Amino acid sequence: MVVVGCGADVAALTQRAYVWQRDWTSAVEASVTHPITRQLDGLVILAAEVEWDHAEAKPVFAQWNRTTLRDSGAQIGLALRIAPFAGPFSEDGPVVDVLKQTVLKVLRELEQGGIICAEVQIDFDCAQKKLDGYANWLRGLGDVIHPRRMVITTLPTWLEEPAFERLLREVDGFVLQVHSVPPSVPRTEALVCEPDRARRWIAAAAKYGVPFEVALSTYSALAGYDESGKLLGVAMDGPPPAWPRGSRLMHLNSSPEELQSLVNEWRAHRPPNLSGVIWYRLPVASDRRNWNLHCFGKVIRGEPITRDLKVVVSETNPHDLILRNDGDAEDTWQQTVRVTWDDAPPVGVDALRGWTLRTVEGAVEFLPREPLHLPAGSKSVIGWLRFDQRASLHVEMLP
Repeated sequence: MVVVGCGADVAALTQRAYVWQRDWTSAVEASVTHPITRQLDGLVILAAEVEWDHAEAKPVFAQWNRTTLRDSGAQIGLALRIAPFAGPFSEDGPVVDVLKQTVLKVLRELEQGGIICAEVQIDFDCAQKKLDGYANWLRGLGDVIHPRRMVITTLPTWLEEPAFERLLREVDGFVLQVHSVPPSVPRTEALVCEPDRARRWIAAAAKYGVPFEVALSTYSALAGYDESGKLLGVAMDGPPPAWPRGSRLMHLNSSPEELQSLVNEWRAHRPPNLSGVIWYRLPVASDRRNWNLHCFGKVIRGEPITRDLKVVVSETNPHDLILRNDGDAEDTWQQTVRVTWDDAPPVGVDALRGWTLRTVEGAVEFLPREPLHLPAGSKSVIGWLRFDQRASLHVEMLP
């Protein structure tokens, strides 16, 4: 357990992380057993996803590694992801039978590997007007999950529903998800998890008197919207889709500094019934849009996040201008880069894709066409200058 500060109340706020991959590559296994991961209070792994063929439930099981889980030394919880379903809902019948058998199969496989599972989470994006029906499902699942804890993930919109209190009577706790992609586009940049909204939702959740955790984000995403502002799709780890002509794109980021500050705030003054944080999701080296594990470790330990975004010039001729992120986290570059020289001007100069070149007296300027998002530890060439003799260059960043 990571502890920042002092006092028994501080030590009680737990931090866990989701492992949400269906297929456990070597990169996933390396993260699960990494020393930084051992600083957490546990992991919740995606065990299976239930999809639908009309109204027939079809489970798809994740290919996780029991040996890796055992070697991690972590306390393990299982998550069952259920795709959207319109009903009907019943506490018995074919659908609940499939859900029960899915849970039992995964529990047997885990426990045959010598791993104790203390918790099963049900992750179902239920329509908020169907919560009464969802409660029937949960009542039916209780006999195969208990004596383990049965926990559900919940959306902030559920907090306003009269049926939410009934739903909570069927479970031992819940996870409040406070990260999301907006259904309409407000601007070109936004946060996946906005601290002020999270505070309001958590205050509302605390009033129910039931223990809960809050799910915070580590990922970034690229969301596409049509001309009317309707969400078309979201790119996370995979390549972005071929957006239709006229689409508007919004980059959503998870700020490590703001989320770290939020967690530190709860350590010092925790809302009633909030027991811990679950991070979605555990960083993996192969992730394209996620914090790196080093940054994640700093966040959970409460250590300062370093920002170090700079432009460097190669010694070769032509001279490449290289934007480099030596900081802990993904960063965004929006500044103009001005380059000047001491002697004769360059005989050739060009900007690469995503940049516009502008020539001014005694200088050239490279202007980003849109904000450039650079992962920690990465670099990007923005342009080049060629001289017919040795040159001394000076780089300046303009607002």
